[in-house]
Amino acid sequence: MLLQKLSIPKDVKFKKIILFGCHAFKDAPHSTGKHIFRDYFDHLDKTIEFIKHKKDILWIFKPHPSRSFFNEDNFLNDYFKKKKLENNYHIQLAPDEVSNQSILQICDTVVTSSSTLGLELAAFYGKKPILSGNAYYSSLGFTFDCKSQDEYFNKISNFKNNFKLSKKQINSANKVIYILECLNYFTNFGNIF
Repeated sequence: MLLQKLSIPKDVKFKKIILFGCHAFKDAPHSTGKHIFRDYFDHLDKTIEFIKHKKDILWIFKPHPSRSFFNEDNFLNDYFKKKKLENNYHIQLAPDEVSNQSILQICDTVVTSSSTLGLELAAFYGKKPILSGNAYYSSLGFTFDCKSQDEYFNKISNFKNNFKLSKKQINSANKVIYILECLNYFTNFGNIF
């Protein structure tokens, strides 16, 4: 069980579980359009500062899978140490051996700027993600699209949000995945130069 791997005391209960899908911090933070934060790191840092003393939500931070490519393997570990987050049981780094799917199953929502985690949450788990940026799947009816930092901080701390999607919204998310995965021709951008 994931919660046991995170060493959370058994008597601690949370109102919500939120997965923060980290981006590769060096990877073109404005490539998908407007963000309400300066960049991916600013999003992480301001979110951490906001949630540090709000212990009723379990936050799980998952490093980006391409972090090695950008030489960011230990970035989040070092950041958590610098911020002295080790003793905050409600702010956790996901262990490397834990898959995204196992976290998506138990979380209430995903917070991201524009990553595919939000789309996967909507399509495969029927839950509405919170976006702090313009993703290629924004404004299609199955995401919370935050237009300001105030709106973002309200969304991530409001327990009355309904994160459950309707069948129509789930179907829309699946159509987006189909269009991206099956109809588009993806090239290896590593050879673009």
